[in-house]
Amino acid sequence: MERSVYISGADLAAQVAAQRMIGEGGKGFRGPVACESWHEVPPGGVVVGSLAQDAQGEGPVRQDGVTSVVIVPTHAAGLEATRRGADHYIVAAEVDGPVPEAVALQIRRADGIRSSGFGNGVIDQVNCVDGEAFRWLIAYTGAVVHRHGQIGYMILLRVLPEEPVPEEVLAELICTRLCTTMRSADIVSWLGRNWFASLVATGLTLEGAQVLAGRVREACGRPIEQDGKRIALRCHIGMTTFGGSETDPDVILDRAAAAVDQSTWSNFSDSMQEVP
Repeated sequence: MERSVYISGADLAAQVAAQRMIGEGGKGFRGPVACESWHEVPPGGVVVGSLAQDAQGEGPVRQDGVTSVVIVPTHAAGLEATRRGADHYIVAAEVDGPVPEAVALQIRRADGIRSSGFGNGVIDQVNCVDGEAFRWLIAYTGAVVHRHGQIGYMILLRVLPEEPVPEEVLAELICTRLCTTMRSADIVSWLGRNWFASLVATGLTLEGAQVLAGRVREACGRPIEQDGKRIALRCHIGMTTFGGSETDPDVILDRAAAAVDQSTWSNFSDSMQEVP
């Protein structure tokens, strides 16, 4: 996935870090592009900035598929920044070294995890299969609907709790909600970490699939209970069609991931994007 790197503010350390990310470690990155605040960066962008340059003093927040890299004075400040929402941090004294390149490579690897590197999570739920079986079902179903001139639908979700929740706990809760929301013939899967997918059986129009995706979005956006605490959830959701000549599971998953990138964080009313 090709990304653009944005620089928030006029901080020299942020400029140096961005240039090193693009010039050495971040092959496929474009830019850098100047922006006034963290909130101006579009989905798919990488923003580099210093908390000292943030006029509101709020710092980076998780938003719309944006990856944030914050320049900090110390490692302690960096850990605090990631707790508040930053994806990565770089200590200002290290921007001339290999750290920005290492961060760029981390971002690129994370991009790759979404498709061929999706995990193989297993949850004991009805109609819930592991990642390997899910890939096989994508290819099999794609071939079947292609022969019959029909259309299949893939719904992909990325769910993020506002507070840390063990991956297995979140996976079981979300897969349970998916299994109870989808139709009996549909298949769901935990693809590892905070990624989930639903393979929608044929027999639905595009409008019907979008209605079903809306039900999924509402079900998976409700808060969860963990250790006596009520924890809010934010999720990206995207949908793509399949059933043409292309039945490669990773290509279909990557199209769905592109739709996720174009969506917005929300509990119930994010903008559903569809990639044909």
